[in-house]
Amino acid sequence: MLRDVLTQLRGPSLAGWPQLGTDAEGRARTLVDGLAVALRRVDELTTETARLRAEVRDLRTEISELEATSAELTARLRGQAQRRLPWPLSLVEESVESIAARLEALLPEADRREPGRGTARWSRGPEDAG
Repeated sequence: MLRDVLTQLRGPSLAGWPQLGTDAEGRARTLVDGLAVALRRVDELTTETARLRAEVRDLRTEISELEATSAELTARLRGQAQRRLPWPLSLVEESVESIAARLEALLPEADRREPGRGTARWSRGPEDAG
């Protein structure tokens, strides 16, 4: 019976199983050697799978960020289509609006600093007098 077990583990003539490949010394692997190689390969594949999953997760995050950027740019382009200024001036319209909003925010602050001085009203000409 022991001979049968050894034959199953070590192959015919106890020289290894050629179907399992050869070891570093060129001998046919035994069943135990073959299982050890298979388990090492399973560990390698598990590690590689974890690395690939992390890479896929990173790619999904990047895709989500690109989709958000695309949606933001689409909204900005739609807003650009509603601009009132002609083409060369429309390029700076958003910047000018931003500066104007900042200046308007400063006006109430200037009124608090200098009581009695309101915002200046610019006259355009004689038609404004009256």
